[in-house]
Formats: sequence, structure tokens, C-alpha cells
Amino acid sequence: MAQPKSVAEWRSLCERYRSEAEEFRKKAQEVEQEFEEFVSSSKEIEAELDKELMMVARSKDQREKELYVVTAERDKLKKELVDLRAEKLSTDSRMNDELKALRLERDHLLKEKQRLEQRNDDLERELRISAETLRCTEQQLSEELEQHALLTTEVDENDQLKEQCQRLKDEVRDLKMDKKVHDLKRQNLKTVEHFSSVDIEQSSDKENQIQKGMENGLVNHDLYSTDFAGGDRNKHLRKNDVNGMYAMNSGVRPEVTCFSVARNVYPALLNLVKTVQGLEQKLLILRDRRTSVAAEVNADGARRS
Repeated sequence: MAQPKSVAEWRSLCERYRSEAEEFRKKAQEVEQEFEEFVSSSKEIEAELDKELMMVARSKDQREKELYVVTAERDKLKKELVDLRAEKLSTDSRMNDELKALRLERDHLLKEKQRLEQRNDDLERELRISAETLRCTEQQLSEELEQHALLTTEVDENDQLKEQCQRLKDEVRDLKMDKKVHDLKRQNLKTVEHFSSVDIEQSSDKENQIQKGMENGLVNHDLYSTDFAGGDRNKHLRKNDVNGMYAMNSGVRPEVTCFSVARNVYPALLNLVKTVQGLEQKLLILRDRRTSVAAEVNADGARRS
């Protein structure tokens, strides 16, 4: 830098230095003011940072506590997970064992069901056979009852025939008495005796034949029926069926035959009724067992699904 040569130059140089110093002073004041502002703002920022730091520290402590709690909960959950896995494995093993047992039981129940169905079919077939046998027996019993009714009718007819024979015997006795009366009258009235003797002899011959037939138990043809009208006795012959006399001719009582047949049929009917009742009870038991087996199989299928 060149040295000034005059005072003016020194003055101008001083003025220039003063102006520069003033500018530097102003700049220094501005810088100082900015520094003060910076310091104040720095303090404010520092206070805010301290507050934030304290908040962060508190938040950190809280987060550490939460982290500790979460870590403890995580460890607990890990332990529970291990326990649950072990329990699940044991449960799966037990369930597999139960499933195998249930499958075996299902197979056994299916076989039992098939066996019961086969047994049920056999029982139904036996029931049908028993019912058919019972129907045939009832039909035979009905026929025997009809035969018994016919035999009873024949017995009644035999009783009626016995009554008729008794009446005929009474008539024969009356005729014999009339014969005696006519014999007495013959001694007094010869003409009347002639006609009366002829009638009495004819009547007595016929009555003797009838009486002999009744005494021998063989009434195979004409039977007498008497009509009394206006005091006159007229004898008429009538034909009668002799089929009802086979029991009397053979010496076998129809009541005994009918009762013996009923006595032989009744135990068989009683046994058939008891057999049918037993089969019905077995069918009911089998039906209940089939229902329970089907319910168990359905429940097993629902559990598997």
C-alpha cells in the first residue's frame, strides 16, 4: 500500500477507515444481535430439546416397561404355545386312538346290524310260517267246529228220533191195549170181530216189525208219524235220512269224538299263540336295538364329518 503524501489524503483515508469501522461496528452489532438472538433461540431450543429429551426418556422408560411386559407376555405365550402344541399332540394321538376304536366299533356294529337283520329276516320268516300254520290250524279248527256242529245236530236228531221211538212205543202199547179191547168185543160182536181182527192183526204185524227194528238198533227205512184229528188215529209212513244213525250203529258217541278232537287241537293252538307272542316280543326288541344301532352309527358319522 502506498503511503499518503498529503493531509487530505490522510483525512480521506481516515474518513474511509471511519466509514469502514462504522460499517464493521454496525455489522458487529448486527452479528452480536444475531448472536444474542441465536443464544436466546438456542436456549429455547435447548429447553425444548431438554423437554423432548425428558419426554423421550420417560417414553423410553415406559417403552422399556412395556417391552418388559410384552417380553414376559411373549415368553408366557411361547410357553403356552409349547404346552398347547404338546397338548394338541397328545389330543391328536388320543383322538386317533379313539377314531380307530370308533371305526372298529362301527365295523362291529355294522356286522352286528347285518347279523340282526339276518336274524330279523329269519324271525319274520318264522313268524310268517307260524302265522300260516296258525291260519291252517284255525281253518282245521273251524272245520272241526263245523263238524262238531253237524255232530251236535245229528245228536239232536238222534234225541228227536229217540223221542219219536218212545212215542211209537207208547202208541204200540196203546194199540196192544186196543187189541185187548177188540178181543173182548169180538166175543159179543162176530161181524165187528171179523173186521176188527183183520185190522188189529195187520197193525200188530207192522208194530212188531218196528219194535224189533228199534230193539236191534237198526231203523233203516219207514218211520211212523201219527196224526190225531177228530178223534181218529191214522198211521202214515214217512221216509227219513239214516245218516245220523252211523254213530249209534258203530257204537261211538259223537260227543266223545268231537270233544276228543277239540282236546287234541287246543294245546297245539295254545302253543302256536305263545310262539307268535314270543316272536313278536323278539321283533320289538330287535327293532329297538336296530334303532339304537342306527342312531349310534349316525352320531359317529356326524362326529367324523
